[in-house]
Amino acid sequence: MVGFTLGALIRNSAGAVVADMVYAFVAPGLLAFLAFNQGWFRDLRPWVDAKHNQDALLRGGLSAEQWTQVSVTSLGWLVLPLVVAVITLRRSEVK
Repeated sequence: MVGFTLGALIRNSAGAVVADMVYAFVAPGLLAFLAFNQGWFRDLRPWVDAKHNQDALLRGGLSAEQWTQVSVTSLGWLVLPLVVAVITLRRSEVK
């Protein structure tokens, strides 16, 4: 779903592949590194890091707060970019 969203948003297949690789491999590592080294980000990470929440979702047994965190990160990483992509696609001229 993230790959489709990035493809629709970027509208360039090579750029979408690179952005998906950054989303899948680079961003989780950087966010984990920041959470381990900065105390202020440790509590913020579940609200920002989509991969962290996806791992919690796969483990199961989520609390109400964790479901809210999954919803917030899904909104930020999937829904909002997809809405922007659909709006820009609808405004673009067909050639």
